[in-house]
Amino acid sequence: MKYLIVDDEPLSHDVILNYAKAFDFLELAHQSYNAIDAMDWLEKNTTDLIFLDINMPKISGISMLKVLKNKPEVIISSAYEEYALESYELDVADYLLKPYSLDRFYSAIQRVKKKQLTKKKEDKKANTFFIKADKKHHQLRFDEVDYVEGCGQYCKIHYQGKVILTLERLSSIEELLPFDDFLRVHKSYIVSVSKIRSVSGNLIELANATVPIGQSYRKSFKELMKLK
Repeated sequence: MKYLIVDDEPLSHDVILNYAKAFDFLELAHQSYNAIDAMDWLEKNTTDLIFLDINMPKISGISMLKVLKNKPEVIISSAYEEYALESYELDVADYLLKPYSLDRFYSAIQRVKKKQLTKKKEDKKANTFFIKADKKHHQLRFDEVDYVEGCGQYCKIHYQGKVILTLERLSSIEELLPFDDFLRVHKSYIVSVSKIRSVSGNLIELANATVPIGQSYRKSFKELMKLK
């Protein structure tokens, strides 16, 4: 876990650096002594965690939090407890009141790790779906799927050169798939937009297949794909 220290007091940097040595999963990414330098660094670099002071010259830690885009996890490290409520409203992971012990530092790090683990689980859940076939529930990633083929009372899900045969209807599978990433191009076909290699007339070329574009879908498909 890479971390950035943003604090105008050198002693505060020393405390964090000393505590962080106790945990081999923590790695220093950068040290800033004001919010301006930190924001400039973050425009070109990334970090997993920020240890952020509040009372700093020119731009406070609170002001930095309000304008920061793509914000990583943040642990406030401050001598002023009156900013705690406002900080939590800005979704910080924890609020360390100076001076703090190694045990309190560890507790804050654990909060960050728990938040990151929860986010990973949510991301994984959002990027996958289950489909029932062969008396089992198969978990697939959306980005694995090339296209789905409707075959009357069942469907074929084509992914990575393999096929899953399921009794689910095409309309049911369509509801599972992200609207922005998959398109219904025919009464019997749904394709992954990212897997389209070329379009020739009314045919869509994928890596391992050619899929027709249905007459009633042609206009909307060309408009969505911005084809002339």
